[in-house]
Amino acid sequence: MELEPPEDLRLDFSPLGATFFFWRTSHERNSPARFVITLAYQLALSIPELTAKIEDAVDQNPMILRKSLEAQLTKLIVEPFKALGSIDEIPNRLVIVDGLDECISSDQESRVEKKYAEDQEKVQTRVLDLIYTLQSHKLPLSFLVLSRPETWIKRHFESRPLRDVTEVLDLYEVGDHLRDVEKFLRDELSRIAESLDPLSDEHSLEEVEVKWPGEKTLQTLLSRTGGHILYAATVVRHLDDPYDDPRRRLTEILHGTAPTEKSVHPHSTPFASLYELYRQIMKSSPEDHRPVMVEVLEDLLASKSYFDPGIDQLPAAMKILDHLSGRTPGRGMKAIRGLHAVVRLTAEKGGVEEGSDDHPRTLKDYFIHSTFVEFLQTPEVSREFAVDGRRSFRRLLSGCLDSISGVTLDTKVDARHLRFALMAWPTFWSHTVWEPSEEEECLNQVNKLMSIDLMACFVHFLETEPTTSESRLTPVRMVYLPDNANILSQARGVPTTSIQGLIAHARSSLEAAVINMLNPEVLSGTSWESTIFPAELGWILWEVWWTRSSIQHYMSHDIIKALHALWSHPEHQELFVRVKRTQDAIFSERGGFEGLDFDVLLSEPQLE
Repeated sequence: MELEPPEDLRLDFSPLGATFFFWRTSHERNSPARFVITLAYQLALSIPELTAKIEDAVDQNPMILRKSLEAQLTKLIVEPFKALGSIDEIPNRLVIVDGLDECISSDQESRVEKKYAEDQEKVQTRVLDLIYTLQSHKLPLSFLVLSRPETWIKRHFESRPLRDVTEVLDLYEVGDHLRDVEKFLRDELSRIAESLDPLSDEHSLEEVEVKWPGEKTLQTLLSRTGGHILYAATVVRHLDDPYDDPRRRLTEILHGTAPTEKSVHPHSTPFASLYELYRQIMKSSPEDHRPVMVEVLEDLLASKSYFDPGIDQLPAAMKILDHLSGRTPGRGMKAIRGLHAVVRLTAEKGGVEEGSDDHPRTLKDYFIHSTFVEFLQTPEVSREFAVDGRRSFRRLLSGCLDSISGVTLDTKVDARHLRFALMAWPTFWSHTVWEPSEEEECLNQVNKLMSIDLMACFVHFLETEPTTSESRLTPVRMVYLPDNANILSQARGVPTTSIQGLIAHARSSLEAAVINMLNPEVLSGTSWESTIFPAELGWILWEVWWTRSSIQHYMSHDIIKALHALWSHPEHQELFVRVKRTQDAIFSERGGFEGLDFDVLLSEPQLE
């Protein structure tokens, strides 16, 4: 039977005003770029009087959606509330902001007014400042902010003026978390115990009679969890291994080194035991597997978000990484087989399968929890298991360049590792660092890249099918930017003259690839409609237009001339329609370009 509140407690409005849930693995939700406009939209739905005021604000200045978050806050929320006149009569609404610690990037703002990317601490405290600004205007809004207790977040709440208007509540002090975790452990360990083989004769009668793990052991494990279900769930996943004895694994965990204040990351102390648990899990792997295990984890982190939905399971992705890193086939999966407690080695039961249309899984989702990634990237806690990003980027870059070094226009690019290399090599190049003492290796890689037929590589890339990968930057967009923003200029330790030569080589190769594909005979022999070519061509044309010195300079560009020649072929008019559609999308996203008129950009008079 459904219970209803007493008549005098019923509300004639929804007390929930708006919600925003940050999520670090989503490019749309791991930055504050959509924070204000999402709140404004939801407040307009929950408070109908605001709708017209917010619509007026957008109609008067459509570019407000591209302005700074502070400007959006004023125009889309504060001023519409003030325009209502007396706001004292408006019932208070609750705004929920969850996962503040998952807000880790401000990169998406860089395509509007922001010109720099804030680090994690600044972007999270900035969101708190936005919330305080709303509170300071005495609007009928209350805020519930949920987050992990990161040091800077705690410090910001404890400083003026936030501390005067905030009530801080530690959720681990509310309710009986230990009881919840104990029930979970009893149920899961009982399930695992049912599948155990009987103890051998070498164990005492007392051990045989006591059902594993025994009350004393369970209570010891419970105390280690500190009431954190994440710790308990990670232990259970580690024990639930068909290739090993869970009794031995549990003994290793409980008899491992106890965490101390000096041995943990200076984040919140509840993670001290979790980090030590991660160390015990990794130490359970055979010693001769550990160097390769760390290498594989480095590869996974370095290549995150670059696997298309077709590579929807870790074994398939690992075949590519094994090839690029020079490992024998299957060695990578074998090295991390014991890490199923922290890495999703296969599709999970009961959820949406990886690669499905509903939720294509990207590689970074293979890490079960973000704290394991933090553990790996913090040498103070992971010690001998710490990952070295510098090492992995150089290793994968070398593998990519080796893979594409023999590519020609006639090459079949069916192999997955080759398709991956064509996509990812610029990213690995941009993250590579060479020390002064490594000048010889650096120049070797420069010479290798200069010797590659990049024109053929770009042609093969432009002939690939679109993917739903979250990676926004393609090789085309990375190497066709101006010199100071070009991805090839971002590798550290490369001589300036070498960088200039590489950029010229890459840009001229890309232009040659585009002109080759715009040849009417070549275009007629390809299924360009199902490729990324129209979208990438639209982006290149925008870049050519944006960097023009004059209309004459623009019209004299070789790619524009190739388009002009193609215009007289009616069978290819659909290409122009597709390109214009892409440019309309770019204009909608970036907006405000001086003198840019996409309606005439590809028109017949303009090209003639």
